[in-house]
Amino acid sequence: APTREYLDRFEKKYSQFSFRGLEDVSGAKIPEFNTAYISLRLAERPDKEMARAGRKGAEPGELREGGPLEIDVSQAVKRSARLAIVGAAGSGKSTLLQWAGVSVARARLRGGNELTETQREWLSALGNKNPLPIFIALRDYARFCHDSRSPRAISPATLVEFISVFYAGLFTSVDFPPDFFKQHLRRGCLLLLDGVDEVSPEQRAQVREAVEGLVVDYGLAHNYYLITSRSVAYRGAVEFADFEQLEVQPLNRAQRDDLLRYWCDAIYLADEASKYAADLSASIEHSDDRVRQLARTPLM
Repeated sequence: APTREYLDRFEKKYSQFSFRGLEDVSGAKIPEFNTAYISLRLAERPDKEMARAGRKGAEPGELREGGPLEIDVSQAVKRSARLAIVGAAGSGKSTLLQWAGVSVARARLRGGNELTETQREWLSALGNKNPLPIFIALRDYARFCHDSRSPRAISPATLVEFISVFYAGLFTSVDFPPDFFKQHLRRGCLLLLDGVDEVSPEQRAQVREAVEGLVVDYGLAHNYYLITSRSVAYRGAVEFADFEQLEVQPLNRAQRDDLLRYWCDAIYLADEASKYAADLSASIEHSDDRVRQLARTPLM
């Protein structure tokens, strides 16, 4: 069936980390999500937290004492089916979207088998609805609309058109029936829309309106929407209406050491992996503050 074939291709396409530059590391074996994903910590941006406190009649400081409340994406999606995840370059935003989509694809293909505990929590947070995952780089959509050979308006209709064209080109072996994605959008999808900041500044508000229009057209009863952006680009007219905004928090030491261990396990022999991971962790800890700050983002 086309849906199962699509899910199979989707899982294969997005189940590996795609940190730019690492594909050039000679001989490096990049691990899969199931063996090396760490759950990112998310928190409201201080200005958003203060505004929410004001709406509820609380003093902003009451919510901020001791730092912002941190949650993971599973807890976040229980609060809102529309999430805007912002953060620094290399903080893991795109990887989070890939992981979310692959987790759903894997669950639909294999049931509960081969899922990690974190993945099972994610599926539970989605109400075990198993929506169809759709991953889109928003820069590619904007480029599609501004193709000099056949320019299109940036709109909800062309966004759905782009999804169909993109995946027909990406998964050429899948025989997609007409309106495949429109039908699934009516039944339930997980839309993963990556990189608002990678859209040219003059087009960002139009892209926002197209996504918001898609939400209106296809609703919230069955669909979930996750968008990502670098923090510096997600301001003012670019901010999506009725999307809960959360910022990726820097890695703490435990997360960083988990990441080191997972990657060393993938790259080195078993008896060497733990030593390399421990040595690298110790080296970071004994370095100056600039190095320790660099090591607080997964990419660095």
